[in-house]
Amino acid sequence: MLAMMVEALSFTACGGDDKDDIDGGGSSNAAFTITIDGNKHEYSGDYLSYMDLMGTWESFSGVNFLKIGIPSMGDEFRMYFTPNTNPSSYFKVGYSSFVDDATEICFYSSSKNKCTHVGGSARVIKNDGRNLTVQFSNYAFTWKSGNREIAFDGTLNFALSY
Repeated sequence: MLAMMVEALSFTACGGDDKDDIDGGGSSNAAFTITIDGNKHEYSGDYLSYMDLMGTWESFSGVNFLKIGIPSMGDEFRMYFTPNTNPSSYFKVGYSSFVDDATEICFYSSSKNKCTHVGGSARVIKNDGRNLTVQFSNYAFTWKSGNREIAFDGTLNFALSY
């Protein structure tokens, strides 16, 4: 009996909390980080929930895109997809081909600035038909002829409104 109790306690202690892995974890407690030109902007899970800061799926007039708002700049990062893309069925858990499948990726401020993928990855970890959750790992892009860079790291939820 004692051996089973020790084993159970060991499993609990070593099992860890997967929340740290999903939220970006680490010592900074950041759920999501946006780095712009080397300047890091960290957003905790509480901040993301309180400010209702999340990505969205926008669909109107035949234009479909995933949008990430950039709070520090008041601008947007967009990944455009074909008009017939249904995010509920298209972005299945494990999907990671955003760069390959997007028709256009841009940083959108007062005008569209085409982005070039320079590194990192993004992978869908949840899609319940209402929300899409993506895990970013230093997902980096440049714009303005490579003079500007933006990178995403951590987990972000996209509301699927279509």
